[in-house]
Amino acid sequence: GTKGDSLPLKQKILIASLLLMVKKGKSKEVTLGKLAETYSKVLKKRQMEPEHESACVGMIEMLESRGMVTYSCKGAPRLAKVTLRMDEDEVSLALGDKCLLAAILEDTACIAK
Repeated sequence: GTKGDSLPLKQKILIASLLLMVKKGKSKEVTLGKLAETYSKVLKKRQMEPEHESACVGMIEMLESRGMVTYSCKGAPRLAKVTLRMDEDEVSLALGDKCLLAAILEDTACIAK
């Protein structure tokens, strides 16, 4: 099946938040701290409980095991590098929810500065 069959909603939102940052940013690579912050804002906007950074690490590791991101941590977790390994079409397929992805990609105000 497709990569996204069994992705839980929060993982879908996390990968969409990463795509948002990659698309609007200058780099394909973001730090976990910034990703966690962006992700929490995206969740709050949807009236969902924000996640702690430690929960983000667990989800990033799950996504990495599916080959969707690369995660490299050489020191403090919040400085760990997260790289998206998919393009927007692949993310869209993985999410299986074009409306959710489109909405999150509009949430530029949620991007951590």
